[in-house]
Amino acid sequence: MQIIGLALIATVIALGFLNKPQAQISFFDIHALCIVLLGTVGAVLLGSKPRDFMRTFAILQEFLPFLGHYGRTTRQMEVERRRLEALWIQGRRWDAITLAEQSSLATTREMLQQIAARASVALSENRFTAFVHEVMDEHESSLANWEMMAKLGPSFGMVGTITGMIQFFKTFASGTSDLGAAMSLALLATLYGIAFGAGIASPIATFIQRLMNDRISVIERCEKTARQLISMGD
Repeated sequence: MQIIGLALIATVIALGFLNKPQAQISFFDIHALCIVLLGTVGAVLLGSKPRDFMRTFAILQEFLPFLGHYGRTTRQMEVERRRLEALWIQGRRWDAITLAEQSSLATTREMLQQIAARASVALSENRFTAFVHEVMDEHESSLANWEMMAKLGPSFGMVGTITGMIQFFKTFASGTSDLGAAMSLALLATLYGIAFGAGIASPIATFIQRLMNDRISVIERCEKTARQLISMGD
Protein backbone atom coordinates (compact mmCIF):
# COMPACT_ATOMS: atom_id res chain seq x y z
CA MET A 1 0.00 0.00 0.00
CA GLN A 2 2.80 2.40 0.87
CA ILE A 3 4.53 1.80 -2.46
CA ILE A 4 1.32 2.66 -4.30
CA GLY A 5 0.98 5.77 -2.16
CA LEU A 6 4.50 6.90 -3.03
CA ALA A 7 3.78 6.26 -6.70
CA LEU A 8 0.68 8.44 -6.53
CA ILE A 9 2.59 11.26 -4.84
CA ALA A 10 5.26 11.06 -7.56
CA THR A 11 2.50 11.14 -10.18
CA VAL A 12 1.12 14.30 -8.60
CA ILE A 13 4.48 16.06 -8.96
CA ALA A 14 4.83 14.83 -12.54
CA LEU A 15 1.37 16.11 -13.41
CA GLY A 16 2.26 19.53 -12.08
CA PHE A 17 5.16 19.84 -14.51
CA LEU A 18 3.44 18.19 -17.43
CA ASN A 19 3.41 20.38 -20.52
CA LYS A 20 -0.16 21.00 -21.58
CA PRO A 21 -1.47 22.51 -24.79
CA GLN A 22 -2.59 26.09 -24.73
CA ALA A 23 -5.85 26.46 -22.86
CA GLN A 24 -8.13 29.19 -21.70
CA ILE A 25 -8.72 29.52 -17.97
CA SER A 26 -12.00 27.78 -17.26
CA PHE A 27 -13.86 26.26 -14.35
CA PHE A 28 -12.56 22.73 -15.04
CA ASP A 29 -8.93 21.62 -15.20
CA ILE A 30 -8.37 17.87 -15.16
CA HIS A 31 -4.71 18.21 -14.16
CA ALA A 32 -5.54 20.34 -11.12
CA LEU A 33 -8.28 17.94 -10.11
CA CYS A 34 -6.01 14.89 -10.44
CA ILE A 35 -3.30 16.57 -8.38
CA VAL A 36 -5.70 17.14 -5.48
CA LEU A 37 -7.46 13.77 -5.61
CA LEU A 38 -4.43 11.58 -6.32
CA GLY A 39 -2.39 13.44 -3.72
CA THR A 40 -4.91 12.96 -0.94
CA VAL A 41 -5.52 9.31 -1.81
CA GLY A 42 -1.76 8.72 -1.96
CA ALA A 43 -1.37 10.23 1.50
CA VAL A 44 -4.08 7.92 2.86
CA LEU A 45 -2.34 4.92 1.29
CA LEU A 46 0.96 5.91 2.86
CA GLY A 47 -0.55 6.06 6.34
CA SER A 48 -3.02 3.16 6.24
CA LYS A 49 -3.15 -0.57 6.50
CA PRO A 50 -5.03 -2.28 3.64
CA ARG A 51 -8.05 -2.98 5.86
CA ASP A 52 -8.21 0.62 7.07
CA PHE A 53 -7.91 1.96 3.52
CA MET A 54 -10.81 -0.20 2.33
CA ARG A 55 -12.96 0.88 5.27
CA THR A 56 -12.20 4.53 4.55
CA PHE A 57 -14.04 4.41 1.24
CA ALA A 58 -16.47 1.60 2.06
CA ILE A 59 -18.16 3.96 4.53
CA LEU A 60 -19.37 6.00 1.55
CA GLN A 61 -22.09 3.39 0.96
CA GLU A 62 -23.86 4.81 4.03
CA PHE A 63 -24.81 7.82 1.90
CA LEU A 64 -26.83 5.57 -0.42
CA PRO A 65 -30.39 4.78 0.73
CA PHE A 66 -30.36 1.10 -0.29
CA LEU A 67 -26.77 0.23 0.60
CA GLY A 68 -26.31 2.01 3.90
CA HIS A 69 -26.91 -0.38 6.80
CA TYR A 70 -24.96 0.94 9.77
CA GLY A 71 -27.39 3.71 10.70
CA ARG A 72 -30.33 1.39 10.05
CA THR A 73 -28.83 -1.21 12.37
CA THR A 74 -28.33 1.41 15.07
CA ARG A 75 -31.99 2.39 14.85
CA GLN A 76 -32.97 -1.28 15.07
CA MET A 77 -30.88 -1.63 18.22
CA GLU A 78 -32.83 1.19 19.82
CA VAL A 79 -36.17 -0.30 18.75
CA GLU A 80 -35.31 -3.69 20.23
CA ARG A 81 -33.99 -2.10 23.42
CA ARG A 82 -37.27 -0.32 23.98
CA ARG A 83 -39.34 -3.38 23.13
CA LEU A 84 -37.34 -5.66 25.42
CA GLU A 85 -37.69 -3.15 28.24
CA ALA A 86 -41.45 -2.84 27.73
CA LEU A 87 -41.98 -6.61 27.56
CA TRP A 88 -39.97 -7.24 30.72
CA ILE A 89 -41.76 -4.54 32.69
CA GLN A 90 -45.12 -5.91 31.55
CA GLY A 91 -44.14 -9.34 32.82
CA ARG A 92 -44.14 -10.86 29.36
CA ARG A 93 -40.87 -12.65 29.98
CA TRP A 94 -41.38 -15.35 27.37
CA ASP A 95 -41.98 -12.72 24.66
CA ALA A 96 -38.82 -10.92 25.77
CA ILE A 97 -36.84 -14.16 25.55
CA THR A 98 -38.26 -14.87 22.10
CA LEU A 99 -37.33 -11.36 20.95
CA ALA A 100 -33.74 -11.79 22.10
CA GLU A 101 -33.37 -15.29 20.64
CA GLN A 102 -34.66 -14.18 17.26
CA SER A 103 -32.63 -10.98 17.20
CA SER A 104 -29.52 -10.67 15.04
CA LEU A 105 -28.13 -8.01 17.38
CA ALA A 106 -25.58 -8.96 20.02
CA THR A 107 -26.63 -6.06 22.26
CA THR A 108 -30.21 -7.35 22.55
CA ARG A 109 -29.05 -10.87 23.42
CA GLU A 110 -26.55 -9.51 25.90
CA MET A 111 -29.22 -7.44 27.64
CA LEU A 112 -31.39 -10.51 28.19
CA GLN A 113 -28.49 -12.61 29.41
CA GLN A 114 -27.49 -10.01 31.95
CA ILE A 115 -31.06 -9.49 33.17
CA ALA A 116 -31.67 -13.23 33.50
CA ALA A 117 -28.37 -13.81 35.29
CA ARG A 118 -28.66 -10.65 37.40
CA ALA A 119 -25.19 -9.68 36.27
CA SER A 120 -23.00 -7.50 38.44
CA VAL A 121 -22.28 -3.88 37.59
CA ALA A 122 -18.67 -4.74 36.79
CA LEU A 123 -19.65 -7.49 34.36
CA SER A 124 -22.23 -5.27 32.70
CA GLU A 125 -19.74 -2.47 32.22
CA ASN A 126 -17.16 -4.88 30.86
CA ARG A 127 -19.46 -6.42 28.25
CA PHE A 128 -20.95 -3.19 26.95
CA THR A 129 -17.58 -1.46 26.95
CA ALA A 130 -16.43 -4.23 24.62
CA PHE A 131 -19.25 -3.27 22.24
CA VAL A 132 -18.11 0.36 22.34
CA HIS A 133 -14.55 -0.68 21.56
CA GLU A 134 -15.80 -2.65 18.56
CA VAL A 135 -17.48 0.49 17.22
CA MET A 136 -14.34 2.55 17.69
CA ASP A 137 -12.13 -0.11 16.13
CA GLU A 138 -14.40 -0.28 13.10
CA HIS A 139 -14.65 3.43 12.39
CA GLU A 140 -11.82 5.36 14.05
CA SER A 141 -9.38 4.66 11.23
CA SER A 142 -11.91 5.81 8.60
CA LEU A 143 -12.63 8.95 10.61
CA ALA A 144 -8.93 9.73 10.97
CA ASN A 145 -8.32 9.27 7.24
CA TRP A 146 -11.17 11.57 6.20
CA GLU A 147 -10.03 14.17 8.70
CA MET A 148 -6.54 13.90 7.21
CA MET A 149 -7.91 14.32 3.69
CA ALA A 150 -9.84 17.40 4.82
CA LYS A 151 -6.54 18.92 5.94
CA LEU A 152 -4.41 17.71 3.03
CA GLY A 153 -6.81 18.69 0.24
CA PRO A 154 -5.84 22.40 0.42
CA SER A 155 -2.18 21.40 0.79
CA PHE A 156 -2.18 19.45 -2.46
CA GLY A 157 -4.07 22.32 -4.00
CA MET A 158 -1.05 24.46 -3.14
CA VAL A 159 1.19 21.85 -4.79
CA GLY A 160 -0.76 22.38 -8.00
CA THR A 161 -0.61 26.15 -7.57
CA ILE A 162 3.16 26.16 -7.03
CA THR A 163 3.90 23.90 -9.98
CA GLY A 164 1.48 25.93 -12.11
CA MET A 165 3.27 29.15 -11.19
CA ILE A 166 6.61 27.56 -12.04
CA GLN A 167 5.21 26.59 -15.43
CA PHE A 168 3.79 30.07 -15.82
CA PHE A 169 7.13 31.82 -15.20
CA LYS A 170 8.96 29.28 -17.34
CA THR A 171 6.59 29.95 -20.22
CA PHE A 172 6.72 33.70 -19.63
CA ALA A 173 10.52 33.69 -19.66
CA SER A 174 10.58 31.83 -22.96
CA GLY A 175 8.72 34.73 -24.55
CA THR A 176 5.74 32.69 -25.70
CA SER A 177 2.13 33.54 -25.10
CA ASP A 178 1.06 30.00 -24.10
CA LEU A 179 0.14 30.96 -20.53
CA GLY A 180 -3.44 29.72 -20.27
CA ALA A 181 -2.66 26.16 -19.19
CA ALA A 182 -0.21 27.20 -16.48
CA MET A 183 -2.55 29.86 -15.11
CA SER A 184 -5.47 27.43 -15.14
CA LEU A 185 -3.49 24.94 -13.05
CA ALA A 186 -2.20 27.62 -10.68
CA LEU A 187 -5.60 29.16 -10.03
CA LEU A 188 -7.83 26.09 -9.95
CA ALA A 189 -5.67 23.70 -7.95
CA THR A 190 -6.11 25.67 -4.73
CA LEU A 191 -9.82 26.07 -5.43
CA TYR A 192 -10.24 22.33 -5.90
CA GLY A 193 -8.17 21.58 -2.81
CA ILE A 194 -10.21 23.85 -0.57
CA ALA A 195 -13.50 22.66 -2.07
CA PHE A 196 -12.54 19.02 -1.59
CA GLY A 197 -11.29 19.52 1.97
CA ALA A 198 -14.06 21.78 3.27
CA GLY A 199 -16.92 20.63 1.06
CA ILE A 200 -16.42 16.87 0.82
CA ALA A 201 -13.85 15.32 3.17
CA SER A 202 -14.74 17.36 6.26
CA PRO A 203 -18.52 16.69 6.02
CA ILE A 204 -17.84 12.98 5.50
CA ALA A 205 -15.67 12.95 8.64
CA THR A 206 -18.50 14.65 10.54
CA PHE A 207 -20.94 12.06 9.20
CA ILE A 208 -18.73 9.18 10.36
CA GLN A 209 -18.38 10.77 13.80
CA ARG A 210 -22.16 11.05 14.04
CA LEU A 211 -22.59 7.38 13.10
CA MET A 212 -20.16 6.41 15.85
CA ASN A 213 -21.78 8.66 18.44
CA ASP A 214 -25.27 7.36 17.64
CA ARG A 215 -24.18 3.73 17.99
CA ILE A 216 -22.27 4.35 21.22
CA SER A 217 -25.24 6.23 22.69
CA VAL A 218 -27.57 3.29 21.98
CA ILE A 219 -25.08 0.84 23.51
CA GLU A 220 -24.88 2.98 26.64
CA ARG A 221 -28.69 3.07 26.84
CA CYS A 222 -28.78 -0.74 26.50
CA GLU A 223 -26.43 -1.07 29.46
CA LYS A 224 -28.46 1.40 31.51
CA THR A 225 -31.72 -0.39 30.70
CA ALA A 226 -30.28 -3.76 31.68
CA ARG A 227 -29.09 -2.36 35.01
CA GLN A 228 -32.49 -0.79 35.70
CA LEU A 229 -34.40 -3.99 34.97
CA ILE A 230 -32.04 -5.97 37.20
CA SER A 231 -32.61 -3.44 39.97
CA MET A 232 -36.37 -3.71 39.55
CA GLY A 233 -36.13 -7.47 39.94
CA ASP A 234 -34.08 -7.08 43.09
